[in-house]
Amino acid sequence: MHLNRTVFESSWTGSLISEKLRIPRCLFPADFGEIVKCELHHFSDASLNGYGAVSYLRAINTDAEIHCSFLMGKARVPPIKESTIPRLELSAAVVSVKLNETLLQELNLNIISFTFWTDSTIVLHYIKSERLRFQTFVANRISTIQESTSSSDWRYVKSELNLGDYSSRGMYASQIVNCGQWIKGPEFLWMEESKWPATPDLFDVDPTELEVRKSKVFFSDIGMEEYATDRLLKRYSSWIKLKKIVCWILRLKQCLLLKVSGSKQKQDNKISTKSLSVDEMRTAELEIVKYLQKRHFTSEIQELKLGRTVKKSSPIHQLEPMISSKGILCVGGRLSNAPITEQAKHQMILPKDHYVGRLIAYHAHEILGHSGTEHVLSYLRQRFWIIGARVMLKSIFRKCVHCRKIQSAKGAQQMAQLPTDRVTPHRPPFTYVGIDCFGPFEVKRARSIVKRYGCIFTCLTTRAVHIEKLDSMNTDSFIDALRRFVIRRGKPEKIRTDNGSNFKGACRELKEAIQAWNLKQIDDFLTRKDIQWEFNPPTASHMGGVWERQIRTVRKVLNGLLCREKGLSDECLHTLFCEVEAIINSRPLTDVSDNVRDAEALTPNHLLLLRQAS
Repeated sequence: MHLNRTVFESSWTGSLISEKLRIPRCLFPADFGEIVKCELHHFSDASLNGYGAVSYLRAINTDAEIHCSFLMGKARVPPIKESTIPRLELSAAVVSVKLNETLLQELNLNIISFTFWTDSTIVLHYIKSERLRFQTFVANRISTIQESTSSSDWRYVKSELNLGDYSSRGMYASQIVNCGQWIKGPEFLWMEESKWPATPDLFDVDPTELEVRKSKVFFSDIGMEEYATDRLLKRYSSWIKLKKIVCWILRLKQCLLLKVSGSKQKQDNKISTKSLSVDEMRTAELEIVKYLQKRHFTSEIQELKLGRTVKKSSPIHQLEPMISSKGILCVGGRLSNAPITEQAKHQMILPKDHYVGRLIAYHAHEILGHSGTEHVLSYLRQRFWIIGARVMLKSIFRKCVHCRKIQSAKGAQQMAQLPTDRVTPHRPPFTYVGIDCFGPFEVKRARSIVKRYGCIFTCLTTRAVHIEKLDSMNTDSFIDALRRFVIRRGKPEKIRTDNGSNFKGACRELKEAIQAWNLKQIDDFLTRKDIQWEFNPPTASHMGGVWERQIRTVRKVLNGLLCREKGLSDECLHTLFCEVEAIINSRPLTDVSDNVRDAEALTPNHLLLLRQAS
């Protein structure tokens, strides 16, 4: 039962042997008679040493005799982190609530009521304060208490009468024997309810002791120069929506004016719910412009009403402003006799870089299909003259999400690093080779037509090409072409080819023929020659762009030469491939300079023949 283990553990357990502690197992005496009423009473308390609760059963028989018996007690060690006494008292109250729930489940008695006793007025404040928001620790425990009990179940008891104090401070076994109240319960429970301790009126408690959660209040300082109308104008992000809101406000204003004037007609005392008309939208627009001009061009309007000219320091001095018949400050100018609309002659002046002006400009930008500065500006000048409109439009276009999506530069994928085969300059030509096939070509043989194919060997460093004729697209024919290439150009160290399923640009026949190759047989031949053969990954034909581009060049040259040939033979096709090879190897690899002092452009023949072919 004692909580301070370092002080009491050894002595407390030893005292249990020496003292004869007896607790009656029966809740009622044998001659108590018939029970009429059963009540549960729970006492909770806390201290710095710990907190706990004890429960008693109070029974009343038919003769109005009272008997109290000890039911259960629990004690808890205080948390390692230092806590306040009110928090510990609240935790003790939670223990008493859990004891009550346990006893109600275990006792087979007709218990008509249960009462919780505590000597902490702060706990009673916690339980009765339902509308306050507390800190998380306190709020969780109050929620547990209020789920199972009500505030009327809790009563106040003085500290000297609270038996829960023993569970919080601890007792030796000898003290329990000598203290009969711990087993029998407090004396006032043996009396009538009228003699129980009365719960005093709860006085106000400092909110800091109750750990009330502080509500965060945000203040916003609005300058005296900003009126409610200014906040209304900045509230909406659409020029059309702003005009509609002002229309409804003007309708409300008209209704209120009619009520003040004493109109007895029912339709005048209600706001019309009809759709907004075009005239009302125009009126709302004029009212918005009037308000802006009154706020930003006060001195200019006063000067014009007195018949004077605007001062030269005014930003609208060069516009020769005038007051229109509707009381709007407009551009003057010399177009009064022009056969155009009045609004186009004398545009309404709006202040520089104002929120409403930006709304109007963005509205024009949208209805014109996100057009450019000049187009939008010419549209605005038909009705409005916004000071500094060109600069404002450019800032609007920069922030327009739609324009930025359309006009933004397209993303380009960054190319990967070139492989070692492409950037090794000191090795002989055709040390690293890429191979691909092209065709077929129809060749006349006797009285029949047969198909022939081409196999191109591309040097990955010098970009030179070597072309071999294939009589068929079987494995043996390809190996023979590869042997001829090795004999004439030297043995390469590494050969790169597309994967067999990667010939997307080739015809179906060529693709199926390559897939039918005996790759093991080709690999065995290359292994004997000490040549490394490497496939590009499947569906990655872009990795063979070096030789794919050369095939396009071969086709271009072939188309130019075949226009003069008719009825090719095997020998003629072989010769044609050699001519194509010579032409491609004579192409310049560098820019041809216009300066006579510069050397001639570098070609693959310079690296193969050490001179340019004739």
